[in-house]
Amino acid sequence: MVRPVTMPVGARRKRLVLEGPVEVPDSIGGAAISYQAIATLWGEVIAKSGRETSEGERLAGAVETRIRIRFRDAIDARMRFRLGARIFAIRAAFDADGTRRWTTCLVDEVIP
Repeated sequence: MVRPVTMPVGARRKRLVLEGPVEVPDSIGGAAISYQAIATLWGEVIAKSGRETSEGERLAGAVETRIRIRFRDAIDARMRFRLGARIFAIRAAFDADGTRRWTTCLVDEVIP
């Protein structure tokens, strides 16, 4: 008998806000991208590994982070998560085991 993959309730202890992009017209006929809250979700935020990257003449740190929430369809790379003042841009979202129980998102933390 195959047991379903479960996530302890305590693991989903972070209150995340899922935000989607909205175009806001500016005064010169263009548009700026702003973000609007879509849903507030409980999730798990896991920093997987860190690495150094080169940005021009300086070194910068990058942390590979994974966010896992209850299954939610229609999450894409234009969206982002907010955790307090922290912002996580979504790189990919997928149902890792195909059971439609959890959505795993690979994210990059945005440093303003």
